[in-house]
Amino acid sequence: MRVAASLLAGLFLLTIPAAAQLQYGNLVTHLNGTIAPGYAADWGNQTSSDHTWTIGGDANLSGYYHNPNLLSFNASAYLNQSRANSDYQSISNTSGFNLSSTLFGGTHFPLSVSYSKAYNSDGNYDVPGVANYVTHGNNSTFGINWSENLPDAPSFSVGYQKGNSQYTVYGTNDNGNNSFQSLNLHSGYQWQGFNMGAYFSKGASNSLIPQVVTGE
Repeated sequence: MRVAASLLAGLFLLTIPAAAQLQYGNLVTHLNGTIAPGYAADWGNQTSSDHTWTIGGDANLSGYYHNPNLLSFNASAYLNQSRANSDYQSISNTSGFNLSSTLFGGTHFPLSVSYSKAYNSDGNYDVPGVANYVTHGNNSTFGINWSENLPDAPSFSVGYQKGNSQYTVYGTNDNGNNSFQSLNLHSGYQWQGFNMGAYFSKGASNSLIPQVVTGE
């Protein structure tokens, strides 16, 4: 009979929050985050013992320069945390970061930029009639938007987005990838009491689906 015992240290339940605020001239920043360490060990009379130490957490930095309506920014990073949808089980620890900034947010010509990157993130293929396939891989997205909002004049906005991902399916050697990009234009104005508008969108995407999912 094999006898084994396991210990999961209470450090997994211990989180250490921290927060700080810094102002240097016209630059104002706010920083907060959480550190979550953990330790696990198992041993037995007929098995070798092992010990595992992990650490995870997240950090968020936000602020502005001179005035929030001039330049504002936000940056967040996370380490060894699942960011999968709560409807699914996560079997990997994901790390990554998100960046966003808005320039001239309080004017008639605001500009915003965003970028995100994730490593070892989970995904799912929902195939009717069979078990769901779980994937893991890396992905990134980028977006930029600009708009014009002058009083008594037609409004105009333009946005561009692009992204890509590379992944593998758990339990197989099959790889997959996809990429996309899109351009959006929008204009609106009021004429004789009627709200008028026009919209244009153009996009393209490309995907390589793993054989285990498509069967070909």
